[in-house]
Amino acid sequence: MENETGLTIEEHFAEMEKLLERLEEKDISLEESFRCYEAGMDHLRVCSRMIDEVDKKVQMLKEDGTFADFNEV
Repeated sequence: MENETGLTIEEHFAEMEKLLERLEEKDISLEESFRCYEAGMDHLRVCSRMIDEVDKKVQMLKEDGTFADFNEV
């Protein structure tokens, strides 16, 4: 599933992993640390929205053969 950035959720997680690796480096400046943090939070917000969208679409088959939203079961 892609979003407005054109990235899949897996790609967003991969980008967050890269940012975390950079944050763990000893030579990172405070300013770059903040940029990495903000970029990571942006990826996290997008992932959260993507997961919420999927959650709203998930349906379950009830015993009587009808479908219901996952949250209603």
